[in-house]
Amino acid sequence: MKSREEIYQALCEDFQQRSGQPLIAESDTAIRLWATAAALESLYYYTDWSRQQCFPQTASGKYLDYHGTMRDLTRKSAACAVGKVTFSLNAAKDTDVMIPAGTVVATQTQLLFQTVCDGKIAAGSKSVQLDAVCCTAGEQGNVVAGTVTVLTDAPVGVSSCSNPQPFHGGADTEEDECFRERILQTYRHLSTGANEAFYYRQAIQTQGVAKCKVVARSAGVGTVKVLLVGDSEDETVRSAVEQRLNAEREISTDITVEFAEAVPYSLQVTIWPKSEYSFTQAEQAVKAAAAQYLRGIPIGKSVYLTQLGAQLMNCGAIENYALAAGSADLTVGEEQYPVLTLNVTEGA
Repeated sequence: MKSREEIYQALCEDFQQRSGQPLIAESDTAIRLWATAAALESLYYYTDWSRQQCFPQTASGKYLDYHGTMRDLTRKSAACAVGKVTFSLNAAKDTDVMIPAGTVVATQTQLLFQTVCDGKIAAGSKSVQLDAVCCTAGEQGNVVAGTVTVLTDAPVGVSSCSNPQPFHGGADTEEDECFRERILQTYRHLSTGANEAFYYRQAIQTQGVAKCKVVARSAGVGTVKVLLVGDSEDETVRSAVEQRLNAEREISTDITVEFAEAVPYSLQVTIWPKSEYSFTQAEQAVKAAAAQYLRGIPIGKSVYLTQLGAQLMNCGAIENYALAAGSADLTVGEEQYPVLTLNVTEGA
């Protein structure tokens, strides 16, 4: 694409060729040519941007959403994390202690959660466990166990609270690259209403599903198994996929929906951050790059350290890295997927 200066020089040369006169830099004509060059540069930019929005490979934002609509796909919206909170008393009471729906609790970082139903600590008991949901949609709500400990609006008599298990199911709005890959997948594997691509397309559109794999004839003719990787192993996600597929399935086809088996995989990596990055910044960039690599690995596919290493270097925050001695590729089964724990240390 031509810059404003290049366009201006071309206009000046054309003017001199046609007029036979040199162009005076501060003349009215020179100013007009410069303004024309600026307008033409804007047109170049707009034309290039328009070309990008015409194709799903390069479109972005709402224009990528339009391409998704043409393939009967919609971007996955952000979801709130869900879990349970235990409310406790210092000592049992003779009467019930009521905990109304909407009671707000929080983490030390002021991330808010609220109960979704009325509950009570029964007389003679010291605690009760209630369902709760994060007040803010997104992955930030997936807090670990024991972090929701602040009573922001404590019911009378309640002395403490905590979450015995991690909150799960929180998800950010689907980013362009993830949505783009789903759209392009529909072009690579055309859905006929009866093939693997059809069942894959139906399952992957379900909120909470991060990956899926379709196994045709899993138990013989007329059977289909759909394996899922979700934002969490929430039964409501599996049930939603099962209901969706059963509503769309072929006649006399039996569909089984299961979660794929997670295979833990731990790696120790030493990094040397670039001069403009602190170790904390480089660590976050490396972990984000590793997570992106893992998200792109289909169910049943192996983890290769060469590919992971290239992803780490491409994050742009490190000069070099070194994996601990004995690190090796991870091979998983056809119905398994890797879950990576990356322990990062700073090189001397």
